[in-house]
Amino acid sequence: ARARPLAQRVEQRVAVERVRERVARGQTRGRRHVGAQHEEHLRLEKAGQLEPSVFVRMVAEGRDGTKKPQPIKSFYKAWHAACRRAGFPGRIPHDMRRSSARNMVTKRGVPQKVAQELMGHKTAAIFARYNIVSPTDLRDGAARLNGLLGTVAVKPEVKLRAIASSRSRRDR
Repeated sequence: ARARPLAQRVEQRVAVERVRERVARGQTRGRRHVGAQHEEHLRLEKAGQLEPSVFVRMVAEGRDGTKKPQPIKSFYKAWHAACRRAGFPGRIPHDMRRSSARNMVTKRGVPQKVAQELMGHKTAAIFARYNIVSPTDLRDGAARLNGLLGTVAVKPEVKLRAIASSRSRRDR
């Protein structure tokens, strides 16, 4: 491996030191968030309302016994089983994040900048990765245009290009 020039190494060292200083002063967003979570955790623990496991399933003790929460040992096994039972095999938890980004903007009318902040994205470019246009959104948009402009015929090849481009963005 080639050695980096001295100036580049010094620049990186200075950048690292700046980040450490910001963390020490509590000026990073993540640090404040973790601190707030810890305070809430302590409050719930003191009130006796803290559930030790986030994901549990209710399991009966013996036949017709009372059900008690048991921790889920493998979240992904439980997730995939639930998706299969719901008729959506092959989904991943991250799909929920993409859906929420799209639904906030298109279905709920939340301004894009507000949705971006709620999801924790620092830039519009990152948010754009999640705000995927689905074929249903394209059909709804075409229907709205038809309502506004009378009858607008959308050529089939235009529809196919739009659908293909939305799929290629999703596959990145």
